Amino acid sequence: RVANSIYPGTDVEVMGSYRRGAKSGHDIDCLLTNPQFPDVLPPGCLSRVVAALERRDGRGILTDHLSLPSEHKPKGLFAKPQKDAFDDKKPMAEEPEPPSANSNYSYMGVCLLRDTHRRIDMKFYPRVSLPFAQLYFTGNAYFNRSMRLYAKQAGFSLSDHGLCKTRRRKVGKTWYITAKSKSLPAKDEREVFELLGLKWVEPKDRNAYDAVAEQKMGDAGDEVGIEELSQSQSGSEGDWVTRF
Repeated sequence: RVANSIYPGTDVEVMGSYRRGAKSGHDIDCLLTNPQFPDVLPPGCLSRVVAALERRDGRGILTDHLSLPSEHKPKGLFAKPQKDAFDDKKPMAEEPEPPSANSNYSYMGVCLLRDTHRRIDMKFYPRVSLPFAQLYFTGNAYFNRSMRLYAKQAGFSLSDHGLCKTRRRKVGKTWYITAKSKSLPAKDEREVFELLGLKWVEPKDRNAYDAVAEQKMGDAGDEVGIEELSQSQSGSEGDWVTRF
């Protein structure tokens, strides 16, 4: 309701463990998009939502900020200038760099709902990033790592912003991206799976790394799982994961 009062037409989805159908979760993950912002978000969009949700005089739900959007100008709970935690003589930058066209705005904090404090994360994305953001923000972490691992081995780079074709070069034991295309378009999450040649997985089933399966059928009609794929590569799976 608050987001729509500021930017009419804003869609807010609860993601994470809630979308996967879990009975409980440790935080609330909210994904915001608006068809008015197909490619680029307006400066300060999430900061305006955060400011409107700050708890004052018994109204609002945000009680504490843990991480503010990169373009946030301190107000309300953060009205005083902040300083570097490791150097009290070094003030923090007051004017962050302007966001890129492909950026998202992220917020982490604590909210008060029904007399209980809960962790809350909010992310605002350009509409074009919605399918990729939904995939990323649904999780779980193991499933996301498997998806990115498969995409990497297939010659792509998968993130919450898009799916890009890449060219990589190995230097020593490390692979580096030397060229990257624009993101392939996708109208929804299912199409992201199709672009990678992967079997669609319902959100409720994304709770393990081996839920990712390729739509590649051999003579016996067997699906190729991510575990088999990772074992066929040189180096351990852990080596790949740390470089995402």
